[in-house]
Amino acid sequence: VRLAARLSGVAVVPAGLGLDTVHSIIAGWAAEFPDNPSFKVPASLAAKVAEGKLGRKSGEGFFLWQGDKLAE
Repeated sequence: VRLAARLSGVAVVPAGLGLDTVHSIIAGWAAEFPDNPSFKVPASLAAKVAEGKLGRKSGEGFFLWQGDKLAE
């Protein structure tokens, strides 16, 4: 079974939006609510963004992309 077939939309949607966009949103929440641990940027997300692996935008992030579709 392909990994993509087992992923929920919740996992794929952020990669489609752009991991940099998701990072920016979470960082904004973290700044607004600094005492809430739910609004911390995950280290894995920060690392992908720092590496330029932005999801669909760059063709790689937590998943590999071929255009607008997950790579098989």
